[in-house]
Amino acid sequence: MKLNTIMMLTGAALFSLSACNEKTNTGKQVSSLPEGVKFIDPSFIDSTVNPADDFYTFAGGNWMKKNAIPASETRWGSFNLLEDFNKKALKGLLEEAAAVKGASKGSPEQMVGDLFASGMDTSAIDKAGVSAIQTELDKINAITDTKSLIDEIARENINGYNPLFELYVGPDDKEVTKNICNLFQGGLGLPDRDYYLKNDARETEIRAKYLVHIANMLKLSGEPETEATAHASTIMGMETAMAKVSMDRVSMRDPYKLYNKFSLASLSSKTPNIDWKYFLEKVNISNQDTLLVAQPDFFASMATMLGKTPIADWKVYLKWHLLSGMSAYLSKDFDTESFNFYGKTMRGQQEQKPRWKRVLSVVDGAVGHQLGKMYTDKYFTAAAKTRMMELVNNLEKAFEARINKLDWMSDSTKVKAQEKLHAFIKKLAIPTSGEITKDWKLLETPM
Repeated sequence: MKLNTIMMLTGAALFSLSACNEKTNTGKQVSSLPEGVKFIDPSFIDSTVNPADDFYTFAGGNWMKKNAIPASETRWGSFNLLEDFNKKALKGLLEEAAAVKGASKGSPEQMVGDLFASGMDTSAIDKAGVSAIQTELDKINAITDTKSLIDEIARENINGYNPLFELYVGPDDKEVTKNICNLFQGGLGLPDRDYYLKNDARETEIRAKYLVHIANMLKLSGEPETEATAHASTIMGMETAMAKVSMDRVSMRDPYKLYNKFSLASLSSKTPNIDWKYFLEKVNISNQDTLLVAQPDFFASMATMLGKTPIADWKVYLKWHLLSGMSAYLSKDFDTESFNFYGKTMRGQQEQKPRWKRVLSVVDGAVGHQLGKMYTDKYFTAAAKTRMMELVNNLEKAFEARINKLDWMSDSTKVKAQEKLHAFIKKLAIPTSGEITKDWKLLETPM
């Protein structure tokens, strides 16, 4: 169970309007209705604002003035408060698990506790510095030609770095009962192509600060300032070239443009320097004959870059993306430098979240099911599940009654609607007898 599932569980009975403050990447606050409110309170209205000009501020302006966004957040509202409540409960579980000595190997307590303790051991992390990923850096430095470059990209894909593109397995959008390998564009250190190509004041400023950020990170890794500055320009040039052939956000809203099925042979012919049968084998995927490619033009151009761009430049590029991707797990100087750019400059966040919250996110992402079991064991009793199941069953009965009373729906359509309603599978937190419990059973088996 992931943290967002825990949040849904805790908030299942809250049928209220959601309040939300947000910070744009300029640091300006925007807001809606306040946390926890179950009705529209006239005191939240800012009557000095003409609703025809700015209804958003008119409706919640007074509440915005009284509810500042915490410095460590970029948005704030009722769901953030709910999330914060859950995180504090989870913190207690994490600290208890980390304090346990001799927990059974492979148990949720051991896996969660050890991972949390390692993430909170800042003394060891700061002492290790960049040496914590030296083995990875050595593998990048060992690249000698295009083949070994492809091999390294495949190896990094297995480890979840995805420096150039995403490869993942998911349902075929036109044959949803089948899973298929999907390819999606990537390779950029900034959010999307517009940050590289637009010449508005904001994008121009971000590009300049991004260059400084790259150089700073490379200097922290041990590069001399002159070398780091030159390498930052090389990286920016490569990413800009990728941005030019990346699909823009508007085009990506069209699912038909993203659905492009290729045989391995046909895609390989379109992408010189990449044999996709070989690449899939390197990432331990076999017996595949087709791929879904979201942005074929990006992959064609990227493949050409693989052959034309000097290997030395690729090594610099991969080093940068490794440093950037791993910054949160490295010493404080890397972590702070990354936050100053991506947190402050890009998102308007003024302070880092407390370390325990950041480590909690890592734990939840890596062993979330184990953490979820610990949470439900302590906070979500069988009686609580019975209450929530009763609530959900009552909702189902209410929908059934409403369908039967509809005067615009034919009897045959009502039958189909009822079949669809009763086909919903109710899964509330803890699996009960008769439910599919494979994932939960795995948690009870020592690894």
